[in-house]
Amino acid sequence: MYKSCNVIVFLQVRTRTRGVVDAKYRLTVEELQLFATQLETLPAKVEGREAVESLLQQVDKFQTEAHKLLEEENPEAAEIEACVDFGLSLDIELTELTQLKEKQKQVKLFEE
Repeated sequence: MYKSCNVIVFLQVRTRTRGVVDAKYRLTVEELQLFATQLETLPAKVEGREAVESLLQQVDKFQTEAHKLLEEENPEAAEIEACVDFGLSLDIELTELTQLKEKQKQVKLFEE
């Protein structure tokens, strides 16, 4: 029971801090994966578990798209921008965001 209470409190705090720009409030991907694993192993069914799993799936989708764009030689600026916006909306600390922003600068300079 104690663990499930922590999960609900975490999800409530997470919802209230959505959109916070300060990185100190963001989970890393590893922390999110660990949290999802812990939710899976709890003997009780936890409300909000589906939201954590959905967020993890969205992070995976972002990372797949980000890696594809980073490997492309000449990606379009609009695709990079859309991917960056999607990554920022997740409120998760994503290392690919820094790389994408750098690539975005390079593409804009090249287009000019």
